[in-house]
Amino acid sequence: MKKQEEITPVPHEEEFELTLAGVPAHPIKMVRSDGYCDANSWKFKGPKVGSMESRWFRIVRIGHQPNVKAVNRVLAKYGTPARGQWREAYKTSQQYPGHNIEGLMIGFTGSIWLDAEHHHAFPCVLGRDSELHSFFAWVNRDFGDEWSFVVEVKKQGKWRFWNLIRPS
Repeated sequence: MKKQEEITPVPHEEEFELTLAGVPAHPIKMVRSDGYCDANSWKFKGPKVGSMESRWFRIVRIGHQPNVKAVNRVLAKYGTPARGQWREAYKTSQQYPGHNIEGLMIGFTGSIWLDAEHHHAFPCVLGRDSELHSFFAWVNRDFGDEWSFVVEVKKQGKWRFWNLIRPS
């Protein structure tokens, strides 16, 4: 994995809008599409995204955190941690041709899944070359500086995301 300084930053300087058209991704289908062979043993703990929604988001880099509870506590200063199903809209709408996003990790910590071994997990994307690959990470792991997280933010009465910013 490359050092954070060598990773091309996510090319969003400002908030961006995501739209879930029609029925949002089914939580267990998300697990299955990520290649987990035990997907039918997973449980979605929520909360769920409604259908036909558009929201505004930003990606926030908050530095080292010991677990998701600490991550979400810091993220609350910037907005609401994005629910997991927004990952699917992010994957389909964000393209990075020509950008080296190797090692970039972005988490959607506003929803929780329970895996087959009863570990709590949340959906993420990982950059490899110029493509995003999805997976689930455990909530009780250590999150280093390479992690960024998506938050939903309000803008002129609408929610929007915050981008790669660090708290002062």
